Amino acid sequence: MVEKANPQNRPLGLLNRRALLLATAASPLAACGGERFFTLSWVEEVALHDSSVIAASLKFTYERLEAPLFGDPYRTAILRDTLLSFDSGRGVVTQLFQRQRPMLLDRNDDGTWFVVLQGRGYSSSLHTTPDWGQDQNGNGQRMARQEGSRFVLAHLSKLPGWVKGGNLLMDYAPVAELMKLNGKKITLMDKEAYFNKYPLQPVEREIRRPQASA
Repeated sequence: MVEKANPQNRPLGLLNRRALLLATAASPLAACGGERFFTLSWVEEVALHDSSVIAASLKFTYERLEAPLFGDPYRTAILRDTLLSFDSGRGVVTQLFQRQRPMLLDRNDDGTWFVVLQGRGYSSSLHTTPDWGQDQNGNGQRMARQEGSRFVLAHLSKLPGWVKGGNLLMDYAPVAELMKLNGKKITLMDKEAYFNKYPLQPVEREIRRPQASA
């Protein structure tokens, strides 16, 4: 058996270790055991205003802004995108909301669905999707309505009068805590327990309509 020559005349083990160190230095997030972008998802029971309950699938894409060397590996992570999917009764509707988190999903009396979104994640995203507009009420919220198999930008002034607050699980718990819900079916009772553990301030729960201009 003829051994292959090592052109640098260095031990192969040393070369392999050096290559590993270089790869680690080039990817600090890999060094701390995490990817820059990661996802978590769940299926959530959603109570509608007419007392009916549907199941909505939500998938969230997060980005780590830094690579923590110690402690919580998710503490620098922020939400970038949300993928929402549910059965509208006329087929499955799936929509990607770039830099947004849905806080309310419901339908009008004519069966048209709408969502209230809360802005997240600054300007970066893995995806290119429709612009969901500016803050419409001073509380970081905007509205989108169903149009066929997708959602389009609408305005909070068109909200039904019965809308007061959200009905979707929000992200005020640490991301590390939210990761415990990854891949699970979240019932209404689970959501109540979550809200009791991580209570929101009234301003965080309510959906405000824009003030009428003078």
